[in-house]
Amino acid sequence: MSGAIFETFVVTEIIKFHWHNGLNPSFYYYRDNLQVEIDMIIFQDGKLYPIEIKKTGNPKKDMVNNFEKLGVLGDVGYGT
Repeated sequence: MSGAIFETFVVTEIIKFHWHNGLNPSFYYYRDNLQVEIDMIIFQDGKLYPIEIKKTGNPKKDMVNNFEKLGVLGDVGYGT
């Protein structure tokens, strides 16, 4: 359960950050019929910003492989 609780905390903090800074992007969650999921997608200024939330001290590059699915939906932006 700690992973789910952590994910909820992170999503809440991201939403709070945007609202407190006067930003109003759209927030989405993605899961397809093959159970491929992306924890959070922020749509802002015509770009999709995918976010994968993991409770780990050792993130791996393949944890974001699902982001490539968004390429068919539009312009995918990158952050830090």
